[in-house]
Amino acid sequence: MQNERVYAETHRKRAIVVDGQSSAAIVVTDDSDQQTLDAAKKLNEYVERATGAKLPIGTRERANSEIHIHVGTYPTEDADRLGKLLQAMNDGDGYVIDVREDGRSLSIVGPTSWGTEFGVIEFLERYVGVRWLMPGPDGVDVPQSTMLSVPFGTVSEEPATISRHFFGMERPVEWTEWTKNNRMHDKIQFHHNLMNLFDTNKFRDHPEYYPNNTVPAQHDHWQPCFNDATAAVAINEIIAFFDAHPDEISYSLGINDYPNFCELDPRSPNYTGGGLNSLGLPNMSDVYYPWVNKVAEGVLAVHPDKYFGLLAYAWVYDVPTNLRLNPRVIPYITDDRMTWNDRDLGDTGMRHTQLWQQHATQLGWYEYLYGSPYALPRVYPHVMAENYKYAQHHNVTAHAAELYPNVGEGPKPWVSAKLQWNPDLDVDELLTEWYVRAVGDEAAPYLKSYYELYEKFWTMRIWETSWYATWKGQTRRHTFLDFLSPSYLRNITKEELVEGRDLLEQVVLKTHTDRQKKRARLLLRAFEYYEISALSFPSEEAVNPPRSEEEALVLIENSVHNIGLADRRRRLLAEFDSDLMLRQPLATTSWNGLSSGAFGGLEDWLKKEAAGGAVRMRLTEIVATTETELVRDLFAVLIDSGDKENLLRSASFEDGEYTEGDWSYEKDNESATCIERSNEQSRSGQYGMKIKGAYPNGGAAQNIPLTGGRYAAIVYYYVPLDSQTRGEIGFYHYIRSESKEMLGVAISDRKRLDQTKGRWASLEFIFEINDYVGTVNPLKVENLLFFIVVWNQEPEDVVYLDDFALYKLE
Repeated sequence: MQNERVYAETHRKRAIVVDGQSSAAIVVTDDSDQQTLDAAKKLNEYVERATGAKLPIGTRERANSEIHIHVGTYPTEDADRLGKLLQAMNDGDGYVIDVREDGRSLSIVGPTSWGTEFGVIEFLERYVGVRWLMPGPDGVDVPQSTMLSVPFGTVSEEPATISRHFFGMERPVEWTEWTKNNRMHDKIQFHHNLMNLFDTNKFRDHPEYYPNNTVPAQHDHWQPCFNDATAAVAINEIIAFFDAHPDEISYSLGINDYPNFCELDPRSPNYTGGGLNSLGLPNMSDVYYPWVNKVAEGVLAVHPDKYFGLLAYAWVYDVPTNLRLNPRVIPYITDDRMTWNDRDLGDTGMRHTQLWQQHATQLGWYEYLYGSPYALPRVYPHVMAENYKYAQHHNVTAHAAELYPNVGEGPKPWVSAKLQWNPDLDVDELLTEWYVRAVGDEAAPYLKSYYELYEKFWTMRIWETSWYATWKGQTRRHTFLDFLSPSYLRNITKEELVEGRDLLEQVVLKTHTDRQKKRARLLLRAFEYYEISALSFPSEEAVNPPRSEEEALVLIENSVHNIGLADRRRRLLAEFDSDLMLRQPLATTSWNGLSSGAFGGLEDWLKKEAAGGAVRMRLTEIVATTETELVRDLFAVLIDSGDKENLLRSASFEDGEYTEGDWSYEKDNESATCIERSNEQSRSGQYGMKIKGAYPNGGAAQNIPLTGGRYAAIVYYYVPLDSQTRGEIGFYHYIRSESKEMLGVAISDRKRLDQTKGRWASLEFIFEINDYVGTVNPLKVENLLFFIVVWNQEPEDVVYLDDFALYKLE
């Protein structure tokens, strides 16, 4: 797809508004669809906001004005000229803006109503100066003028890509409107969809379509068998879909998000033999892609103009052997392309793209642009611009990204949207324009310096962090960075936080208009979340057990301070949650501020302290007087955990209370995680739990019936002194309904296992669950999958666990 601009503008201009008065009217046809009518209203609204002049909307016959601005149509006498321009377009999102030589007619029209609306948006940006910088009313910048004129001639443009989509912008309406105003249009369906195509309710009489010749009980934890029988079913189902929905241009053949393939069963006639792909996962490409071609060709015989999108990720990440995909199939290659600034991964990613070029006519790129859940503004505009330019020259015709934005990332979403439409735009010019339009000329340099501070962190310094090295060094790693681990926060210095705050405070001081001030204050407010996240994140250094009463008391005071910072972060997130602009939709990881060893060290001291000792007395005093909820909860558990009801079964694995089956192991895809009761290491009694080979991730889980409330989860862990592990340990609880439908997650921070080698350490997690989850039809919380996860392990790594606890707090 080519991004072409045809400029035939002259120095002569046609005045539309003069001294706040207009003699123009907007013309639509009687059969204009709603999107075209809305585009006409948008044109009228923003011209009036900019100039004060109203442009009445009507049909040509009723338009009593000197100038007709045609929206979604054009004068009969221009039908041949403009019709040919529109017919030559390859994409329905393109448009033509034309001012006739006689000056009486201006046309804004596209091949589709989407193109017409994007033409109106281009008109408003180009000639009125409107910019939709951020979602919401304060994010729109509308310059004020009593004059509006448009050059004679023709502008014709279409996008570089046929589909552009941000995940995380689907609601509320302010976000969806922002994406449309920045010309995002999701046309190619590609995501997980085989669970819908092979709906288990619809095909319950055909167990042969599914693994183990059994209709699955779960909606999506499987793949259909990829054979001629299922291909025939898929062809019939998709033809029926397009028959019923002729306006849809694509259908997703994306696999489900689970590795349960029929062809991985040695009993299957299509058994693959267990070979691994370049990600270290079972390679299913040579099973899946021939099936995709068969389905596509069958449907295209009836509906020849449709597309088929799919996710080229995980088990189908690699190209198929000796097969070229049907030209109407678009594989979306998944990658976090910020890592392309790391030369090693950049070369690998480019080679992978070029290899796919040899096997597919058109490619899609699936990005992880986040956004939330990162706890710092993850901005890398120059890397992003280079990548979009590369994509343009390597057959990438569709983009999708997990963005889940927050306003603190400033120009990032806007710049991404602009470059997806036209990667030839200059990224520095875009950034400067955003800064100036957002906060004004005087404040813009300070805002530019602020974001350059974080761009340097994410594109230069991040490669030296243990957070990145741990991810990069995994034998089998995801194509996205480890966004659930915020340990990169340890690499932001207090000096950088001070510099960032100073720069934003200067931005606030040097703004002039009310809207500029609102935006500047909003960015400063968003910075508070980044700042408190970095300040509250636990230190990498483990705390040694106190050797004296004085050391224990100092540890208490330090803990109060650190927990207080974490509590401030928790309260700030809760406050932001109801704010359209400040919310952090994926900020699911929480922490209590304590470094490894702090909680366990105080607990061990209390066990040997005499009744009425100074340490217990100080903890009791704090619990009785503190206004910080998180401090009170953690210290209350320290003082009287023995008196609280432990909701877990077989929590210490001892005879008399241990029951086989209370604990199960959960694993990440094909990991060889196993758990067993063991007397090799125990914190109390004779037995503990041994986890071996949590590769790359896996752990122990237990189903607990519960309702909403505040809870404390605790586990103790031990790794041998000679362990070479680079792994981490953390909680990842699944909040579920009575029928085990997942309603949400509660995720703790992770502790590095090598920080406390050779001694028992604790992981403690305070979390809260609402009684009901959901907005439209809230579901009652009835179940928790209590899950302790060991991350980033190698097959030979061993971890011991003991004394699990789950308490409901007052």
